[in-house]
Amino acid sequence: MKIIGVKDANFEARQYIGSPRVFIRMGFQRYAATADEADELARQLVAAAQAVRDAAG
Repeated sequence: MKIIGVKDANFEARQYIGSPRVFIRMGFQRYAATADEADELARQLVAAAQAVRDAAG
């Protein structure tokens, strides 16, 4: 995966002990999400990936 216009960006999602949030890092951008927000993001990513596969035939 890459960020458009950013070279060699890293990606990570993790939970820290004692925190009720999922922390998502995309390049230098960092996000904190509730478990429900992270689930919804994951659902949308899976649906978009499946749509790409379906369109490719």
